[in-house]
Amino acid sequence: MTGLIVENANVFYGAVHAVKDVSLTLPAGQIIALLGPSGSGKSSLLRAIAGLEKMRGRIIFADEDVTAVPVHRRGFGLMFQDGQLFNHRSVGGNVSYGLKGRLPREQWDARVDELLDLVGLPGYAERAISTLSGGQAQRVALARALAPAPQLLLLDEPLSALDRSLREQLAVEVRSIVQRAGTTAVYVTHDQDEAFTVADTIAILEDGWLSRIGTPEDVWASPGSQAVAQFLGYGPFLTSHEGTGLGVEIPSDAVLACGPDAFVAVEADVDGQFVELAVLEQRTVRGANEITVEVVPGKTATVDIPLHEVAGDTLRVRLNADRCALV
Repeated sequence: MTGLIVENANVFYGAVHAVKDVSLTLPAGQIIALLGPSGSGKSSLLRAIAGLEKMRGRIIFADEDVTAVPVHRRGFGLMFQDGQLFNHRSVGGNVSYGLKGRLPREQWDARVDELLDLVGLPGYAERAISTLSGGQAQRVALARALAPAPQLLLLDEPLSALDRSLREQLAVEVRSIVQRAGTTAVYVTHDQDEAFTVADTIAILEDGWLSRIGTPEDVWASPGSQAVAQFLGYGPFLTSHEGTGLGVEIPSDAVLACGPDAFVAVEADVDGQFVELAVLEQRTVRGANEITVEVVPGKTATVDIPLHEVAGDTLRVRLNADRCALV
């Protein structure tokens, strides 16, 4: 089933063209991540889908054109970066806030308990908001957004205020929670790892344009352009001539984008193809020694070696083309 269709969406802020002719389709029950750097237009597009921004184009949901429908009548759920919880209400009072007029009052407590169980906070209904950790607060905000059972859930940078380890944990949980709720969702983030964890489809925006859309696997394997590949964390980028010196054949009309783990250290006595590269820097990162090597003049890469090993002035490495992409 088709859940969300965006047709030729354009958003303007005076003379600033923030979203430029974006079209996309999202099947019902799936999650799409709008991914891009600050200023790329991803939040403006989400707000246009919600009805919070005027736009040119059309928004269709569940086969209904909702472009002219006011935001409060679209029936969409919204969750923002700071959660926007009400400190004067309990956890249960926050979750039940969106139920007024949608569910009989006598059913509120059961619905609140159901949602708190779903987000992993059973028994928290009477807790004060001030007693919650950042991760717990975002779970409550998600429960509140899901409480009216919206057909479409819109999440704008919901985890960006949290530290990385908690973001990584909650990204997995958010995907599971949204899937179990059976909700279609649009998820805005600037964090590539978060997007790849949460989404069924990734749409990369660049300066208001939709640069790339596809499954996480397809987008990573084929970024489509050097700009998209660079944003995703690829680098360095090697020409045909530069690849020859590394033992890799690159078409003359393309550039090889090297993934984060494309360069691998090899043992000193190993047979096979390798190159010896100058070591520029060494540092300890997450239990390994991360070595910065000069691939070709002006272009560097990082190579991990075991923590107990130390690189000399040079390091033997092999370029694994399977971890690269042509752009």
